Amino acid sequence: FMEPITWFLTGMEKHSDSENEALRGDGKQFFNAMNYNMARMPENSLLGAMNQLSNHDHSRFMTRTNHTVGRIGTHGSDAADQNVNVALYRLGAMMQFTWPGAPTFYYGDEAGMTGWTEPDSRRPYPWGKENLDLIEFHHYLSYVHRHYEVFRTGSVIRIMSGHNYVVYGRMKAQEAAIIVINCGPDEFVLQIPAWMTGITDDVKITRMLKTDGIRYNAGQTSRYTENGLFRCQLQGYTGKIYYADLRKHDIPEEKKQD
Repeated sequence: FMEPITWFLTGMEKHSDSENEALRGDGKQFFNAMNYNMARMPENSLLGAMNQLSNHDHSRFMTRTNHTVGRIGTHGSDAADQNVNVALYRLGAMMQFTWPGAPTFYYGDEAGMTGWTEPDSRRPYPWGKENLDLIEFHHYLSYVHRHYEVFRTGSVIRIMSGHNYVVYGRMKAQEAAIIVINCGPDEFVLQIPAWMTGITDDVKITRMLKTDGIRYNAGQTSRYTENGLFRCQLQGYTGKIYYADLRKHDIPEEKKQD
């Protein structure tokens, strides 16, 4: 999990030892790498796999968002804190909680800790200096993961991918979820084929959580598909989690798009 997601979101090797711009934002390669590795694991192992963004052996994921090749011996510790992109980190956390597996923290990631590869990645926890907004964002992600079974044991399907974006679905019995990630700075619109997850035009789709280049938004909005599709507008560095209860059908007076 850590390596493919790091290449896709940051273009960095997980130790911050090298950079590959060709892999940064390559949605197709992200899915190919995940499919290759997941195909070699049984289902019970996949669902219990540790989805980590950082650990004690590698640079902190937050530091990788600065797209800088280096270590403490070449750049000094302070450089690991510079020019980080918190919006990219939030996208990583959103994928961490919505991809099959067990979201697993390296202490302090949720509080915004930085650091080069060990020993710099093992700094003391920043008591009194935590990023409280980022901690709260993780609380919302944790709620979604705990409250909806589809995120814990549902299957996964690739829906769309391209330059700087991936869209994937999770499905479990009568639940469906769609996760949309734009890891680049540009704004664009996607027509999401929600029908691929079993969502029909009379099933309400709820946006559970959104993050973008500036902030996150836990306010819920709803929409319906039109001929199996719905319009999704994405600002730079935006991620969205959509959820649908397939048991509930209605005929909406107004079909909403975001």
